[in-house]
Amino acid sequence: MIMTLVRRPAAALVAALAGALLVAVPGSGPAPARAAEGRYAADVRRTEYGIPHISAKDHGGLGYGHGYAFAQDNLCVMASWALTLRGERSRHFGAEAMSDDAVDPISNLASDVYHKSVQASGVLRRVLARPAPHGPSAALRALVDGYVAGFNRYLSDTGVARLPDPACRGKAWVGPITATDVWMNLLDLGRLGGSSRFKEAVAASGQAEGERPSRQRPPRVTAPGSNAYALGREATRGGHGMLLADPHFPWNGSRRFYQVYLTIPGVLDVAGGSLYGTPMVQIGHNASMAWTHTVSHAQRFTLYQLELAPGQRTAYLVDGRPEPMGRQEVTVTVRDAQGAVKPVTTTLFTSRYGPVLADGWTKETAIALADANAVNLRFADEWLAMSAARDVTALRRAQETYQGMPFVYTLAADVRGESDGEKADVRRACDTLAAWDGRARLDSRGAILWREFFMGLNGPQRRPGGSIVPPTSWWKVPFDAEHPLTTPRGLDIAHPVVQTALADAVRFFTANDVALRLTPGQAQRYGAVPVPGCTEGEGCFDRIRTSGPLGEDGRYPDVNTGSSFMMAVELTPAGPRTRTVLTYSLSANSASPHHADQTELFSRGEWVTERFTEAEIQAYPHLVTTSLR
Repeated sequence: MIMTLVRRPAAALVAALAGALLVAVPGSGPAPARAAEGRYAADVRRTEYGIPHISAKDHGGLGYGHGYAFAQDNLCVMASWALTLRGERSRHFGAEAMSDDAVDPISNLASDVYHKSVQASGVLRRVLARPAPHGPSAALRALVDGYVAGFNRYLSDTGVARLPDPACRGKAWVGPITATDVWMNLLDLGRLGGSSRFKEAVAASGQAEGERPSRQRPPRVTAPGSNAYALGREATRGGHGMLLADPHFPWNGSRRFYQVYLTIPGVLDVAGGSLYGTPMVQIGHNASMAWTHTVSHAQRFTLYQLELAPGQRTAYLVDGRPEPMGRQEVTVTVRDAQGAVKPVTTTLFTSRYGPVLADGWTKETAIALADANAVNLRFADEWLAMSAARDVTALRRAQETYQGMPFVYTLAADVRGESDGEKADVRRACDTLAAWDGRARLDSRGAILWREFFMGLNGPQRRPGGSIVPPTSWWKVPFDAEHPLTTPRGLDIAHPVVQTALADAVRFFTANDVALRLTPGQAQRYGAVPVPGCTEGEGCFDRIRTSGPLGEDGRYPDVNTGSSFMMAVELTPAGPRTRTVLTYSLSANSASPHHADQTELFSRGEWVTERFTEAEIQAYPHLVTTSLR
């Protein structure tokens, strides 16, 4: 059956929930829902297996339809999770019962203390106060607000006593959610690979040794992970991109995926998996691009061992000086076995690095936790931008803008079957390299193009979707220990790494309007002096290195190391015949006439003829002698 959501006047209860009204009515086809006076409107259509297709004219309406549809299917899970995020489980279910965290369940009391401490820290308030991209965009804020209104709309329409799921039907703990609940859910999702793993240790930090409760669950011994393939055109019969997503997430609780289709005509048209309680798609596809994630190997937290100040349990040394720990009073309401409720206050300790943990706290040291994602909500906007990306290049731009993925790699493919979403015409580059003199003189046209290409060959390789892997061999003949002087050799131009490296180099030059025939004299300098030479990786005897990569202006940062004192000696019966050059010159004093004179000589490829014998020294017409007494 196709259901159309249309707006009707709001009742007082719904107004209190800050939601606009939508009701489900039968119809022969989807009729557009109209928005009025800034209220939310959306269409929810369900296809096979109940999969909802949500459409709206703006992000607020899209979130509204999504929240409404999600509540129809999973209201009980979200209602329970909202209690967890608020730190209210002990009030309803008792302190000793286990929380509903499907990834890492702990006692309700420990869970409540942890989540209350996050709320009390003010971190969410600070993040929401920041402008995009460090804080949420206007589109994301509207999406969240609409999601909350839609969820609450379904609850008010249905009533707690008439909920279809017996897990929470008629339960006193079921109620409307708030935007804070959704933001806290996103914040907690970002911390999944960091703080979330230490909830018990954070919650028990104020208790003395011997008072800390023993863990009631076995430790996790299996690291999370997922499977995925992103295939480019070389690996598919049809020459198009393909993607296989296989995320490994819990089958129960708040970390399940909700399958949904989200559409704003001309803005967004994405289908995929949306983690419970989040208003956007995390893994999915649009008409021309698909992406997925696997768990990354990056370290997302750092443990600091604090040296406690002598005789003090709650002060630690920083550069030899005592620094008091911060104190945080957290009060949790607990229901006992007889149904009586009482407040339980716990003191937590913090450091300049993050919360202090109960584990590892001795008379001499304590452990503090720094979470790389402690204030990260950027990934939510990143997912929203990725959903709208039409190719892998646009997806990369989204990732470069927000740089917020908290614990995952990204794999992606687009309709053109690109590994990186772009094609490059390399014909002129090939002509340039063919005409290159193979040197790194000031006027060697193509030497810089070769360097950028070569460095791409030998650097880490980027997989489809952007993940990084170690470099692979691109030689025609690999290294042979029996023939160390003649192997490896030959450039395998058919190797994908070779093709990708050249394409990447060409795209950089083209995008920044840098000439492919760029010379060393144009690209590298020491002060005002153009410098020849190339890197050791390219095989140069005349070696230089700069302090950074080639810039968009076609210039490297100043040369900062490389060939220094160069000397060529021919030993003859009449004495040595020597040529030298001190590449950075004799004096570091910029006012000296010898601050850059040999550098200029080096730049021209010239040498100093050494004066070795007394006769050669005396023959210098401008000899200056300083007598010191």
